[in-house]
Amino acid sequence: MVSPVIDCDTNNTGTDVTIDGTNDTTVDTPEPPPPPPPPTNDGTDGGGNGGGGDNTDTEVIYDPRCEWHPGVPRPDFCFDADDDTEDEDVEDDPEPPTVVTATQVLSFAPPTPSVSSEPDGVAIVGMPMNVVVPVSASSSSGNLLGFPVTVHFTPELLDLDYGDGTSVEVAAESATWESLGQAEFTATPTSHAYQQRGTYTVTARVLSSAYVDFGQYGTVPVTGLVTSPASTTSIRAVTADTALVDRTCAEYPTGPGC
Repeated sequence: MVSPVIDCDTNNTGTDVTIDGTNDTTVDTPEPPPPPPPPTNDGTDGGGNGGGGDNTDTEVIYDPRCEWHPGVPRPDFCFDADDDTEDEDVEDDPEPPTVVTATQVLSFAPPTPSVSSEPDGVAIVGMPMNVVVPVSASSSSGNLLGFPVTVHFTPELLDLDYGDGTSVEVAAESATWESLGQAEFTATPTSHAYQQRGTYTVTARVLSSAYVDFGQYGTVPVTGLVTSPASTTSIRAVTADTALVDRTCAEYPTGPGC
């Protein structure tokens, strides 16, 4: 507590006493203490002449703006980069794979087109019948590994199983005898001659190369060929006997063999 300073002037004449004075109630406010000096880090802490470890790599700088005061925000540079108040690191956006296998895009594969044969559904034992599978490039869209994609397919091979234990793998090109400029019952890359009478199921599958379009991320080629779901047709193999006749079946419909 600071006592007021009283300045009095007393006059005593023997009869009257006169006191003339002023009362100075001014209170002197002490000056605030100076801020503490910045800490020094000369590498001597904890071990005399540096025996406690070399701390010279870290420089501590004191800034009065970083002192905490109620309701007064502190600048961002006052916080350490590892401070818990900093925002958590934002995860990078996922990126598409750099390798895609044929198995991963099987669900995108288009079905094998319908199989047809020449003559239509019939074969003569010992003579070629022709198989036609009209293939073309195609594409299919959907989601792959969490990304919207479009998968593009190009037919490369045609796998044909003739149902009698014989199968071939040929280039994905087939055509009718007429388109090839060939006579009926002549051999083609997709033809087959049955050796026994009976009914056979011809199964065809298209094997395609493919690539995946990931949009803004670019394209990725598919490793291996993609096999499309099978398509089938039925063939009845019959025998054909020849005989000399004097008239054709058109001329004599009830003749032998007509």
